[in-house]
Amino acid sequence: MLAFVIIVLVATFSSPRYNGNVVSVIDTQYLLNNTDDVKDGYNANIENVPGFFKAIFGNEVIKLSIQMDSGSTKILYIKTHKGKIVNISDNDTTIHTLEVQTNETTVNKILSSNDQIREINKALKEGLISYKAVTFRAKVKTKIAGMGYHIWSWFN
Repeated sequence: MLAFVIIVLVATFSSPRYNGNVVSVIDTQYLLNNTDDVKDGYNANIENVPGFFKAIFGNEVIKLSIQMDSGSTKILYIKTHKGKIVNISDNDTTIHTLEVQTNETTVNKILSSNDQIREINKALKEGLISYKAVTFRAKVKTKIAGMGYHIWSWFN
């Protein structure tokens, strides 16, 4: 069974279309001020997103908190459906299912990277990105994702 999981994970992240980059965004300020462009760019490049990532985060409401270099905190709510982003807003009354926290420097480093997924992996390992599931369904999915991520990280 473990061998099957490893094969599926390696195949998922080794897609010939996967190039490590998901969005072409300049920096955190652009991300915060051009959410429709970010959404459209992500959705246009959905084939570059690893299937495992889309399966785990594909139907969620993610509360993204970014600690800015100025000391303030910016919050974005990202709604996804079937792997695509359907909405990004700075105020949302929908109950979020996941909370993700990071800082502006980390976001800028990810966005400017030639391999954004590898940079996210590095930031997770270094504790520069943290996440917490809020709903039971999200807790189950993130637990499974955590196990899968751990196995996948052996190969990257």
